[in-house]
Amino acid sequence: MEPMRASSEADLPTANHIVRRPENQIYEYVRRVPRSVAHLDRRPKVRHSLGTRDFSVAKARAAVVEEGLNQFWSALLQGDKAVDATDRYRAATKLAHSLGFSYRTMQEILSEANPREVLSRLDAALEHDTRGTEGAVEAITGTAEEPSPRLSDLWSLYERNRRAYLSSLSPNQYRKHETPRHRAIDYAIKVMGNKELRYISRADVIMFRDWWVDKMEREHLRADTINRSFSDLKGMITVVDETMLSHFGDVWAKVRVKSTARTKSRKWLPYDGDFICKNFLVPGRLDGLNIEARTVVYLIIETGARPSELCNLRGVDFVLDAKIPYIRVTERDDRRVKTEYSYREIPLVGCALWAAKELIKQQPAGFLRYADKEDYLSNVINAFLRQNKLRPTPRHVLYSFRHSFQDRILAAGAPDRLQTDLMGHEFDRPDYGAGASLKQKRDLLNKIKFPWPLGDVKAANEEPRAG
Repeated sequence: MEPMRASSEADLPTANHIVRRPENQIYEYVRRVPRSVAHLDRRPKVRHSLGTRDFSVAKARAAVVEEGLNQFWSALLQGDKAVDATDRYRAATKLAHSLGFSYRTMQEILSEANPREVLSRLDAALEHDTRGTEGAVEAITGTAEEPSPRLSDLWSLYERNRRAYLSSLSPNQYRKHETPRHRAIDYAIKVMGNKELRYISRADVIMFRDWWVDKMEREHLRADTINRSFSDLKGMITVVDETMLSHFGDVWAKVRVKSTARTKSRKWLPYDGDFICKNFLVPGRLDGLNIEARTVVYLIIETGARPSELCNLRGVDFVLDAKIPYIRVTERDDRRVKTEYSYREIPLVGCALWAAKELIKQQPAGFLRYADKEDYLSNVINAFLRQNKLRPTPRHVLYSFRHSFQDRILAAGAPDRLQTDLMGHEFDRPDYGAGASLKQKRDLLNKIKFPWPLGDVKAANEEPRAG
């Protein structure tokens, strides 16, 4: 046999494994088993007829063969390196797929009463048994040990299989993601015991929900507290099901507790515009706050941005020397924003523009004290509001300024798309076009901005306010 080595063909790795049999000129795929997997696949070489004398056809077929082989060897190695039953089971499902089979237990295969599939699997299993590839035999016949994780295994399994998502969180975001899920697991174990997921019944889940309802009534909790716990558990179990091709989550369906007037969460109330003017936009009124906390208050009043977005702005996120000054909530490598719709640019007007300039003048790098510490920021500001009698009711907090901003742009007649572009919300219609321009946003904000006693700071060359 002579390997094909035409210059244009040799550039492709697959072409290096295509040879032509001299007796009939038909191409076949020939490749040595890599050393890294030779202890699992004992064939010295892999041979596979490509069934054609046309090299272009052979090359296309060889690419399919090579992809399948690579998947097969990769799955073999994963099974060999598996550290626990879950890893081995997942490797077996991938290995079965690489061989053209879905992973099914022998009981499932036989229950189908499909002689053709049974014979096909047995033939393939016999072939791989002859080669000594035991992992392939287990995968084909569905005899790999099925793992049975317990409730206490949930977080580690979830963490392992959500690495891409979790690695994008900042340390504080990771903590806030992990803590309630551990708490949900602890509560479930307390009520049901550390059961294997496969043995948790619908009755167990209902009993758990009843326990939560009793706790809610006894401790005056909100229904959202219960439902969040169930959502966290169901979310982790769903990830396990996707990984193991299991159905542990089925018994957890529809267990949310319906809220009543007494148990539903209380929404924060918006600040009244007159109250903001008389109590917050008075020189010296916020001097009890450090410059970063004070800046967040002024920014949220005129931008409506989330406190977590504001306290993580870096110096480069303040664009103050442009014709229309603005801040940008943008993608970061070190933390995630709430949703993809949160990415936006918000013009600065009134007290927000003044405060941004003051902050960057003193701290060119932007927010430092409260970066990735939005909870700490909220606690500091809310304590200040409470101590200085700046909360008309207990339902007025820092976040209330964001609610006020939404009411103000609505009252100004802003179109829905413009409102969502400013608030960082999803637009619930087909998303055509680039959205509102900076000028459109700035013109709206100029219409609703509050008077600022320290001067209406304008950028160089900024267009005069209409009217």
